[in-house]
Amino acid sequence: MAFDPFGDHAEKGYLRNFAGASDPDVVKRLEHRSVVSNIEEALANLQTGKPLTYRDVLKTHETLFKDIYPWAGKDRFNVAREEAELTGDASKRNLGGIVTKGPVTFMPSSHTERGVDYALMIGNNPEKMRSSPGEVMGHLAYAHPFLDGNGRTLMAVHSELASRAGIHIDWSQTTKADYLAALTSEINDPGSLDSYLKPFVREGALSLTDRQEVFSSLQGLSKPDDRPTLTIIAGPEGSGRDEAVSEIKLESASDFVKNPADQLNAIKSGKSLTVSSALSDDRTGDLVDQAKAAGFEIHVNFVGKEGLGEGMKQSLQGLSQLSGQVDSVRFFENEGSKVRELAHVTDASLVMKEPTSWAVDAVLDGLSAKLAKTDQLSEKRQHLDRIIEAANAGTDAHKAIAERAEAYKQKLEGLQAPERERAAPRRSDDGYGL
Repeated sequence: MAFDPFGDHAEKGYLRNFAGASDPDVVKRLEHRSVVSNIEEALANLQTGKPLTYRDVLKTHETLFKDIYPWAGKDRFNVAREEAELTGDASKRNLGGIVTKGPVTFMPSSHTERGVDYALMIGNNPEKMRSSPGEVMGHLAYAHPFLDGNGRTLMAVHSELASRAGIHIDWSQTTKADYLAALTSEINDPGSLDSYLKPFVREGALSLTDRQEVFSSLQGLSKPDDRPTLTIIAGPEGSGRDEAVSEIKLESASDFVKNPADQLNAIKSGKSLTVSSALSDDRTGDLVDQAKAAGFEIHVNFVGKEGLGEGMKQSLQGLSQLSGQVDSVRFFENEGSKVRELAHVTDASLVMKEPTSWAVDAVLDGLSAKLAKTDQLSEKRQHLDRIIEAANAGTDAHKAIAERAEAYKQKLEGLQAPERERAAPRRSDDGYGL
């Protein structure tokens, strides 16, 4: 799993779960057990007889995931604020601030409450809910209030809104792949999910027992963040890239696919795969484009070393061009007897593990590219914090970069409005600006 906002995945498990488990399959089983055990209570709590509010959404998440996560019931914004206060590190306020999955960048954490409130404003209207259940789900999904568990929480809330409107969705007739594709399209292009769901909307509200059974049986639909993965083992010839494949696939359980045609076929069929590339031509970039469009998670494990000359330079340039499209990059050095990890960069975290000079340069190139592409001040601050952290792990020349980044960050501070007061981004002309 690439998402590691706390930066302590190895020590405290994925998202600091109570069991301290880091194995993806173990965590998924624990999540499913918690949800199944608590879904009846969660659905019952939503039957308030009053319009649903943001507090109801938080309570639903808390109920579903209270057996696995200590932060259950807290949105991304408040988890980050508490972490900053606890550690005394102001940069922790950016924890989980911007989340990107596949082709979708969700609302900044500072706007999640406003996004959910808008969804509930229209969803609490029975006529609107009957006519546009997909639009309501799209707004809820775009808000993405939690670090994890959004799909199952928002599905429960959506089922209650549908019940109040006198309808239900026959989820048994849908497919996970088609639903997720429509949901992704809805977030970027409102209207897509209503078109998809229309044939599956049924008259009549389901009983609490029936909704519990439906929800518990749709394990695939209740995990909308579970996506196929493209893992790229990258690096120049002579780096030991291919020799290290079995060792640095790490938690990837996907098959290693060599033939380009087979790689494209795997992506078309939604099958996770691992490939090897020197990143010195456009072929891997085209593969990433295909995977990105198909909703894959994309992770790069880059193996490099000093003294490889032009080949190393070309591979690093290729990596820099991909940096804005992938979910994570891990840097390694093959020392012959073992593969040593140098650094790990995701959209939500940065870990520097005694990196070599070339690894620091590569991390800074990727972060600088992301900094240049965004106009949002909150994102710029987040990228600058990571640039400062990465540069301070390097040489004196790198530390000079950290000083310049700090100065730039100070200039931005004067331009940054209070987080909760900024206008939220819109998905449509009549979106969250109301």
